[in-house]
Amino acid sequence: MRIATDSSLIIARHVISELQKIVNHKIKSRAVDGSVIKSFDNCREQGLSVVQYLTDKRVSVAECRNSDQIVVWVHDNVHNLDHAKATYFDHGNYKDAAHFMCEQLYGKDK
Repeated sequence: MRIATDSSLIIARHVISELQKIVNHKIKSRAVDGSVIKSFDNCREQGLSVVQYLTDKRVSVAECRNSDQIVVWVHDNVHNLDHAKATYFDHGNYKDAAHFMCEQLYGKDK
């Protein structure tokens, strides 16, 4: 017998895994110091956030509560989980969601 993992967290882990590949492969030279992965719960969705304390940025990812889409929120600052701008990606489109998160956190790859 095993304890099941919520599907929203599974989706978030897939996207974060892709984000880590991008960071390790493409932006090795950029400072990602101060970045931390944290869990979040906004009473509707549960997922993961990447918090960049040095630049005061937070980007969160989960499975949308009303569909099987991936939703990524860009927050006003690291402490604010409300009033975030949401961007949606098709189910299973982990790479595009991860690239979007990378751009929001660290800027476009040059």
